[in-house]
Amino acid sequence: METVVYGIISEVFGVDAHEVNPETEFHQDHSANREATQRLQHQLNDQYVIQMSDEELVQIKTVHDAISQIKGMHLRDLSVIKRKHLHPIWKIQSTESLPMFWG
Repeated sequence: METVVYGIISEVFGVDAHEVNPETEFHQDHSANREATQRLQHQLNDQYVIQMSDEELVQIKTVHDAISQIKGMHLRDLSVIKRKHLHPIWKIQSTESLPMFWG
């Protein structure tokens, strides 16, 4: 994951990926402006199939913060899926309990 995130940051901010490390600060080291920060947000959202909000993005100061945020979002999504009580079709005794999707 880190290598991919480094590559995205390298592309967005126009720096060599070898210069990017967990302690890299976006605003101090790369003078991130609003446009670059939004491009970063969109690329991370697309790459990791997440929906990072503007509020979550503002909290990210370093590359480590970005990676932690992505990992946290994935864990949060997994916990939501696990909480849903989806029953496999083979456990259904009767079709009467199934919702009707047609007229």
